[in-house]
Amino acid sequence: MSDLSLTLATDQSMYLAEHGSQSIHILIEATPSDNSPVSAANLNICLVLDRSGSMAGAKLQNLKEAAKHLVTQLDGQDIITVVVFDDRADVIVPACPAVDKVTINTAIDRITERGGTSMS
Repeated sequence: MSDLSLTLATDQSMYLAEHGSQSIHILIEATPSDNSPVSAANLNICLVLDRSGSMAGAKLQNLKEAAKHLVTQLDGQDIITVVVFDDRADVIVPACPAVDKVTINTAIDRITERGGTSMS
């Protein structure tokens, strides 16, 4: 559990005691103490990659290299899914923790151009 510092501020310095209701605006600011550990949230990411014929050559190669680079940056607690599409979509890496990066990158390496992008 992290320590928090709370700061309270009101919209007025004094309030009159009245019969009936009053509106009081209070600002509560919570900040972590200096010694609180900070951790990044885990990601759940889905790559949707175009493998249509228009991606042939360098475009597809650059796409695969960028996708593999992203995979290498993921933590083992992050979730990755990879979907490819042309005139239809296929899941080539179902949602899984990004632990076995070699297998994920091998699936990305196997992407080849195919078809068009007429999806209906």
